[in-house]
Amino acid sequence: MSSHAIEIHGLGKQYRIKGNSTSSLLGKIARRNQEDSFWALKDLNYNLEQGKVLGVIGPNGAGKSTLLKLLSRITFPSAGKFTAHGRMSSLLEVGTGFHPELSGYDNIFLNGSILGMSKTEIKSALDEIIEFSGVENFIHMPVKHYSSGMKVRLAFSVAAHLTAEILLIDEVLAVGDASFQRKCIERMEDVSRHQGRTILFVSHNMRAVNDLCNEAIYIDGGQLVKSGTAEEITSFYNKSLEQRAISIDLADRKDREGTGSIQLQSMTFTDENGNPLSELRSGEPVTLEVKYAGSKAPTGLNVRLSIGRENDGFIGALSNSLAGNQFENLGTEGTLRCKLDKLPFMTGKYVVNARLTEHNIVTDDVKRAIVFEVKEGDYFGSGDLFSTERTGVYINQHWE
Repeated sequence: MSSHAIEIHGLGKQYRIKGNSTSSLLGKIARRNQEDSFWALKDLNYNLEQGKVLGVIGPNGAGKSTLLKLLSRITFPSAGKFTAHGRMSSLLEVGTGFHPELSGYDNIFLNGSILGMSKTEIKSALDEIIEFSGVENFIHMPVKHYSSGMKVRLAFSVAAHLTAEILLIDEVLAVGDASFQRKCIERMEDVSRHQGRTILFVSHNMRAVNDLCNEAIYIDGGQLVKSGTAEEITSFYNKSLEQRAISIDLADRKDREGTGSIQLQSMTFTDENGNPLSELRSGEPVTLEVKYAGSKAPTGLNVRLSIGRENDGFIGALSNSLAGNQFENLGTEGTLRCKLDKLPFMTGKYVVNARLTEHNIVTDDVKRAIVFEVKEGDYFGSGDLFSTERTGVYINQHWE
């Protein structure tokens, strides 16, 4: 019997991209010629030993979720093959397998069946599933009234109490609150170390990967770039972030207005320790570094960053003057930092128009100085995500 839980040989997934649709015959012929394709995952080879926990990390769009969908048989490979030795279960998306009109109780049986559990297995684990989920007070309520966090807690609880030998978990735990995330990590550690189950864990949380995983792989551009211990790969990932930082060089921009005595040089999003960020999430601490340079040391300098939607609409502004922060003893060049304890923007893409003024005289004005995208996050730490297709901001609030 093989010592490997999963054996992957040359696995790949190709998707076709079509040109613009048209109803004319010539247009259809032209569109057929315009068809292109890309490999979401290409020529991946890896063997995972039984009882190991593998972290799968990489930037957004790298192919991580595609790999798990292939292993879950949600989609079929375009090339290669894999062999799984043991029953496999997956938790890939929030609420997968839940029927909105059914209660949480009924959905345990529905979701468990989809994940491969028999009715007897579900009944034997029912009390433990409900207790672990923490939604026992709402277990007979239709899940359409559940928050995203409640759905994740219940879905993970079902998957975590499964008798499957192999468990695939995507980045769904980012929805839960910090205490429940810790609880999930501990549960996965338990089923791996004491029950000998094999886990594939996709995450952007490097601390969780280091705490949970024995080994890890780094995927980028649909290809396996590097494999090794969890510590080695998370270190490699962190270094790669510096090359993918949400940063813009403004020094050579010609489409700018103002006197030019003081100009913007660059803008970069960083974490609390000054490390460049490649991804922004609602509710997480972030710092925006603004570098400037001028012919003389500025006095009475004000930075005004007007933030709007990608296509239209002003949403808000960041300004040291607005915040009551006046700069003193500035040099002819330097770095100014705007620190946000919790990024207030909802999921979506945003544009920043940047302006520098000195004693209310515009020295530099750059439209679309930087464009950034915000990923879904738990701003209030409540586990309840406000899902919307429109961009916007969260407002700090307290209800009594």
